[in-house]
Amino acid sequence: MAVETCVYQIKYFIRRISPMIWRRILVRSDSSLEDLHEIIQLSMGWDADHLYCFKVNGKDYGSAGALTGDEHEPLSALRLRPNQRFLYEYDFTTMFD
Repeated sequence: MAVETCVYQIKYFIRRISPMIWRRILVRSDSSLEDLHEIIQLSMGWDADHLYCFKVNGKDYGSAGALTGDEHEPLSALRLRPNQRFLYEYDFTTMFD
């Protein structure tokens, strides 16, 4: 039996900046966090030349720190719930205050 692929609608924004800069994207559940990182980079017009980290359900994923390979797992494996929040950090040297 084939696993059903759904689509997540994700809204993200840059914290501590005014006016608010945000995007809303659609991402397939079989996409990985690494794919999501690349999609965010493209949608923001960034170069993907800095470290990044996702913090989801109390766990870190991404290029910052030790990679476990979990960032290649599909988003569906994270068991995200509607309206769940998680953190994406990129370019740890830039501060928006």
